[in-house]
Amino acid sequence: MSIQNLLRFLKPFIEPVHIKKYSGKRVGIDAYSWLHKGAYSCSMELCLNSRTVAAKRHLKYFMHHINLLRHYSVIPVVVFDGCSIPCKSATEHERHRRRESNLMLAKEKLKEGNVSAAVEFFQVT
Repeated sequence: MSIQNLLRFLKPFIEPVHIKKYSGKRVGIDAYSWLHKGAYSCSMELCLNSRTVAAKRHLKYFMHHINLLRHYSVIPVVVFDGCSIPCKSATEHERHRRRESNLMLAKEKLKEGNVSAAVEFFQVT
């Protein structure tokens, strides 16, 4: 479960630096975040058929960033979400319901020929 508004709270303390500053060090990577960003650019293709070039593009985005870290001798420690937590079940159920609803709406918009609206719904699926 994420901490709401965490990035907004931390923004005054964030200082942009070149990744080589962390050369020789381990950095934690939120795998879900990077995979989500990679999926955003090819969301429609992934929702309609995940065994396509889009799936490879999705993973290529993720691996490009991992390899970028490795290029600068940064050791990525990729962290994936763990098991379901009972206290998050209501939130997870709501997210699942919303994704299913958005997927249905996206497919409807696609059938209507409104590709741009469909893509918007696919991106939040």
